[in-house]
Amino acid sequence: MECKDPPMSKNFPYCEVFGFDKRAIATRLKLMDMGEAQAALAVIFQQKILSCKQKQIIDGFYEQMSTKSEFQGIILHGNFDLSALKRTQAHYIDTLGIDFGSMEYFEDRLRIGWIHVQVGVPLSLYQSAYRALQELMIAAVCEVCSDDAERMDLMSYVLKISNLDMSLAITAYYHTQVNDLQTSLKHLQTEQLQLMHKANTDSLTGLPTREIIKNNLVKGLLELHDHSGSLYVIMADLDFFKNVNDQYGHLTGDYVLKDVANRIRQALRDVDIVGRYGGEEFIILLKNKNLQQAQLIAERVRVHVGSSPINANGQPITITLSQGLACGHVSDSAEDLIERADKALYEAKRSGRNCVITIGC
Repeated sequence: MECKDPPMSKNFPYCEVFGFDKRAIATRLKLMDMGEAQAALAVIFQQKILSCKQKQIIDGFYEQMSTKSEFQGIILHGNFDLSALKRTQAHYIDTLGIDFGSMEYFEDRLRIGWIHVQVGVPLSLYQSAYRALQELMIAAVCEVCSDDAERMDLMSYVLKISNLDMSLAITAYYHTQVNDLQTSLKHLQTEQLQLMHKANTDSLTGLPTREIIKNNLVKGLLELHDHSGSLYVIMADLDFFKNVNDQYGHLTGDYVLKDVANRIRQALRDVDIVGRYGGEEFIILLKNKNLQQAQLIAERVRVHVGSSPINANGQPITITLSQGLACGHVSDSAEDLIERADKALYEAKRSGRNCVITIGC
């Protein structure tokens, strides 16, 4: 049977969501062996069977379903009106198989499936309900039809149309459940990434923590073993920072630390890494640069931090930076390289502060 060809639009949101365009509908109909012969049988079934047996089928359906604890739980939990459910079931049976190749028919059946998912009907109960409905409709066919050939044709039709409807309901059920699961996984992944970022980030400055910097330093030293590039470490410390805390208070001191962290980041390249090492001390990793370029970067950082006062709540505070620069060697451990940079920082402090001292390069 050729399905109708209305354009996909807002009039068919369920078809669009669940992927049923003209081709998909034709494929599903072919899979279920639904063609012109079944279209003719749909009319006969409506006129000859449902016209006189609809109430019997609906009453029998709810009589069977009411014996199932899962069904009872849904009815009680959802506070459903059984008479209203029977009216809904009557509409479903009235439209059963009518123009089953149309977009409208697929839209209606997909919507029914989606609604049942929202209500919380388990798939096993859904399948059980369709089996019960099949049995009742086949029993009605046997009661009404005396002609053996017609009876067999209509029984076959009942199985095919109910299987088509059930396949659409299961499609809606499956896709909705998968989408809900994917959404839940995305939320979990987002939460995990947020937790990881929080654990790896200094809460005050927003810079990587000491441990993250050390991990990057270890990776950089391993790359030296492969003779790929170079590695430099800068230990940077704010000069006379204790005076800031003593004079202006720790909240102002925190503001100054955040501002300095931003200034350091702005003075570095995207490939460079800066982290908070502890207190007012920062650590910077530089890769793939020669010594002169590393010294120029360190000097740029120093100038950028100290070139203008920090405006802390209207109070201009001038901060300078002392830095120790050390280059990595193949034989170094992370601790060795940090220790040399720290010694260079100590020499910068002894040399009058606000300067860059290089050691071991």
